[in-house]
Amino acid sequence: PADPPHAARAPAVVLLEGDPEGAETRVVLRAPASGAQPRALGAVPHVAGSARRATLAPAGPVRAFVVAAERPSRHGSTYHSALWRVQEGSAPARLRGSLTDASRPLVTARGTVIVQSGRDGDEPVPDGSRALRERVDDLTLDAVDPDNGASRTLWSGRGMIAYLAAPLKDDEALVYHVHAGGAALFALDATTRATRSIVARMEPLARDFSYDARRDEVTFARASPRRDGTWEVVSVAAHGGEAPVRVRWRGDSDHLM
Repeated sequence: PADPPHAARAPAVVLLEGDPEGAETRVVLRAPASGAQPRALGAVPHVAGSARRATLAPAGPVRAFVVAAERPSRHGSTYHSALWRVQEGSAPARLRGSLTDASRPLVTARGTVIVQSGRDGDEPVPDGSRALRERVDDLTLDAVDPDNGASRTLWSGRGMIAYLAAPLKDDEALVYHVHAGGAALFALDATTRATRSIVARMEPLARDFSYDARRDEVTFARASPRRDGTWEVVSVAAHGGEAPVRVRWRGDSDHLM
């Protein structure tokens, strides 16, 4: 049927395309509404079957940043991936390695590229109990120059992961830090390296973070802190000190994740 008179045109999109078990991924620009042919911007090599994660620069020419594994992981080791820059008009460039496997780069609203990296910690020694004990790693969040790959560390700590959850306003990034004592949600300023707490203590089981600039709110899904088997979609103010977490939906199914 004909489109409604006020229907939005399909936007141009940038996709990672290729054999899921292959050793190369193409970065392709597709603009279905324009009728233009798909345009390959470049290809990134990686270990066969590697996870691939990417994001785009917020302005200027089409510029994608892709993280993919460049050597195989062995014995549960975690930091084998590299950051690539793929853009119109130039060959793909490897910017740096030793990044967290299956991590996604983050580009702030101001254009700073941030990546997750770290170093494997010691494997937990069995103590005879049946309690789950996870490895504690040395974690870093680094800003990477998108032109020459030079890095500077913005934050370092210990835990299981410091996950780049979403860009906030200006040069801030939302970070979900899972550590031996639980988890926390904080904002990291890529200009000043300052941090500020958004949720100081939370269950270490949360996913799917997003930021609504109009409401200045972070929304995500989590396991209920009531520990009753329910799951919640919640929102919390991104600025103004630690605000109450507002439950928007609760259900019995982990499909809410």
